[in-house]
Amino acid sequence: AFSFSFSSPSNPATSYRYDFDEEKLIELSKQKLKNPYAYKSVEQKRLWAVGHDDTKIPITIIKKGGSKVRHNGLILKVYGAYGALTIPSFNARDAILLNEGYTIAYAHVRGESILGPKWYKAGRALQKKNSISDYLACAEFLIKEGHTNAQSLIGYGNSAGGLVVAQAINMRPDLFKTVILDHAYLDVVNTMMNDTLHMTIDDYKEFGNPKEKPVYDYILDYSPYHNIKPQHYPNVLLLGSYQDFQTPMWQIAKYTAKLRANNLSDSSIILLTDMNSGHIGNTSGKEWIKLFAKTYSFVHLKSDLKVQTGRK
Repeated sequence: AFSFSFSSPSNPATSYRYDFDEEKLIELSKQKLKNPYAYKSVEQKRLWAVGHDDTKIPITIIKKGGSKVRHNGLILKVYGAYGALTIPSFNARDAILLNEGYTIAYAHVRGESILGPKWYKAGRALQKKNSISDYLACAEFLIKEGHTNAQSLIGYGNSAGGLVVAQAINMRPDLFKTVILDHAYLDVVNTMMNDTLHMTIDDYKEFGNPKEKPVYDYILDYSPYHNIKPQHYPNVLLLGSYQDFQTPMWQIAKYTAKLRANNLSDSSIILLTDMNSGHIGNTSGKEWIKLFAKTYSFVHLKSDLKVQTGRK
């Protein structure tokens, strides 16, 4: 017999066993939903953007089908580091957002491994900038093809994905209405120069050792904190935790202060700090529901407001 599990945005995680002797597929367990029919009309597509060097970048786009579905905006998610796989599966957060009329897109930028080891290596160390340029190419593509517009595009990056999104708005703030930087990695230079911190030495494999001058110069050129400049930034919500040793609270707080000081628009830059949790935050019980509600209340509120950004 062969056991496996399957999940997709429209199918909750399900475990199966295939019996070769009887040629029969047996369902072993399935995540229970209060309203399983609400997710059956989810539509998924694979799209391809073209990067700065003509590389094709895969995007997975997910939305609720039906002519009566309202459209509240498109959330463009990214991670892009450590060879991680961001193949979309069923999760409660996305399901809620889809039901609320949001479209969700995953930018599978270089630095992940969705297209194999070469795809990962093309977005790490001295090629890290490819992750950021790929994300911007995906945003531009989705706007150009009519899936969203700059007044409806919401950027989302968690941890190393926050690095990508934060530097993206330094380079092209005009592309986004709002961004969520969730326990984001924002000060790459100072973190990587301090080898007493939790992950620095191990991260030399991912970002390079900035004690080498060429590596230092390269990191400095994309480190989000160091590339903030006076310009019209979108709405930014930052999430951090006091006991986070992977993306320390000090770098998120000082990034917030510098961003506010340089923001020329009337957009909102808000920092939410959880004093009791670490890098992954409170992910169970009522706590994640509270944080989720705060996060997307901010997004939903800002989607209804016109921000004076100086955009043409």
